[in-house]
Order: sequence, then structure tokens, then C-alpha cells
Amino acid sequence: MDPRLTQERYLIAFHDARPGLTSAAFAEARDGQGRSGYDHLVDEVAAVAAGGPVLDLGCGDGHLMELLLRRGLDTVGVDLSPGELTAARGRGLSTLARARAQALPFADGAFAAVTSHLASMLMPEPDRVLAEVARVLRPGGVLAQVLGGGPPDDPSDGFSRVLALVRPHLSVGTPRLGDPRWRRQAELAALADGAGLRLVRFDRLALDLSGPAADVWRWLATAYGVAELEPALWAELGARFAAEVGPGRVKATMISFIAVCVRR
Repeated sequence: MDPRLTQERYLIAFHDARPGLTSAAFAEARDGQGRSGYDHLVDEVAAVAAGGPVLDLGCGDGHLMELLLRRGLDTVGVDLSPGELTAARGRGLSTLARARAQALPFADGAFAAVTSHLASMLMPEPDRVLAEVARVLRPGGVLAQVLGGGPPDDPSDGFSRVLALVRPHLSVGTPRLGDPRWRRQAELAALADGAGLRLVRFDRLALDLSGPAADVWRWLATAYGVAELEPALWAELGARFAAEVGPGRVKATMISFIAVCVRR
């Protein structure tokens, strides 16, 4: 089977079973300035999109769409997961479409900006995704993305501890997701350039997910490949994590990147 289809089928099934998981885990995660990844994206596009319209790529349950709408930006959401789109409609959102980012159902130059929060880096064929984004953006339009990275280089961090506990139990059947070039500045710049976009910002974003052990475990152990563990094993590993870190607030950090491109 085409590995791209395997990836997409996995992501659809995962999110159909767990709509809203991403926003539940990361809506309250903040950087050192008290801003979430969602806040960074809203600020980036609000400064240049003046009312929109904005396309949210991989919109999930519509959390970012709501934030954009509150800033006066007309917004359209696209996702592959019917479950996530149903959750978005449950928020009262209606300008939604089910589509692949590699073949967007919109006219050339339809949008003033495109956003993507922890979604685009999961997509295969980044060259095709970026070409489609460039096609639907107006000249001078902005693509603003938050790209997931991983834990910090600190084995004592709660995220690192969670991964150390779960890695021996991860299924070999979980497909490799996305393309690592999304997270590499020079390679992303080259891909963007080939699509008619110019990378103008690529900054490290350390998001604080600290909290009680139970919360840190719940947020970080719902990742791809981990959430599918047998419930008894998932609970056992969570108890081991709580015993390892002890009572009180557990420091946990997710390293992400904010990448902004401008269409030529």
C-alpha cells in the first residue's frame, strides 16, 4: 500500500476516535511570554490579513478558527477527519471542508492567509502541500505554521520521562508520519522557495505543559502511537510515571517551531 495513504488512514482513524484531542492538550500550553502556539498564529495573520479570509489547514475541532473569528478574520477550515469536522460544527462553525492539503478545493488567490497548528508537519509530500498553499494565497499572503518538534534535551523533563516510559511499548505498526523536512529550517526554506513562497521566520517555541503528574501524563501520553496502548498498560505506565516524578508540579516542555512564509 502507498505509505502516504497508510499515514492518512491512520490519522483519520486516530482523530475520528479522539476529536478535539490536540486543542485539549495544547490550548493552555504557553511560552515564556504567556502565549500559546495558537496565539502566535493569530497574531501573525491578524497583522497582515485584515479581515481575511484565512484558511486553517488541519483545523481539527475548530479551536484556532474560533480564535481567528474573534479577531474579526473570516475563516475556512479544512481537515481530513470527519470526526474533527463534526466537532468543529458542534462549535457552531460552518465554513468547513473535508479535503487533502495536496489538492485544495479552492480558487487561486482565494485567501489572505493560511494557518496550520501542529498539522502540516504530519502531511506527506510537503512540496505539493506548499504548492497548493501558494496557489490559494494572494500575492503577499502569509502562511503561518506551528510545527511540532519534541521534548527538550533534558532527560529530567516530564516529556522526556513520558517518552522513556512508553517507547518500549510502542507498536511497530504505527506509520511514520509526515516528513522531517518540515522541521528543518534550511530544507523548509528550499521547499518554500520552490513553491513560490519565502520563509521569513523560523523560531523555536518552548511550550510549557507543566502541571500535576496526572495532567502531564494525560496531555503527553495521548500522542500518536501512545494513545492506542491497551488501557491497562496505559494506566500502569501512568502510575509508574507518577511514582517517578513524585507529588507536586512536574516540569514538562514541548519544543515546537513557528514558521512564517510570504507568497511572492
